[in-house]
Amino acid sequence: MPYSREVSPISNSTSTNLPFSTYSLEGSFLEKEAFNSIKEVSFLSYYKDFKLLLYSKCSIGIEYLESHLRSKHFLEKEKKEKKEIIDKVLSISSTLEIVPLVDSFSLILDFSKSFFLPPFKELPILSLYKCSLEECSTIKASKSNIIRYLKEEYLERRREEDLSSYYTIIRG
Repeated sequence: MPYSREVSPISNSTSTNLPFSTYSLEGSFLEKEAFNSIKEVSFLSYYKDFKLLLYSKCSIGIEYLESHLRSKHFLEKEKKEKKEIIDKVLSISSTLEIVPLVDSFSLILDFSKSFFLPPFKELPILSLYKCSLEECSTIKASKSNIIRYLKEEYLERRREEDLSSYYTIIRG
């Protein structure tokens, strides 16, 4: 049985008007199906609705598949075997729609407006820091990064002010 991720609607809104076809039809994400035929890449997961490829080994989303695989994975394999595995992965990935991470992030944000989305199993759970000014949706991975962002983008003259009211902590 393929792995699936159950995701619950936040409200009674229907998913038929959302661009999330896999979730709309299946009621879950069937992300592991794309690479099932290659046991050496069990660490790859594809989320069709988010056009996103995630690596559980590296805990990242990735846009540059070939260079990442060549430089970070299968280093213990012989050259010919490594090439065969990477060629299979690239063949499959060429049939998948993968967009830049910023676009995947936008799709995830759109999805989360209507549905509860549990954490991605491939990524570590972190506390994140979200700008709470205006219509800003900027999220940073550390307190120092959000403070630097706030100072550079919004609060140039308020260098010594307590900036904690300008961001919220999203707990992992």
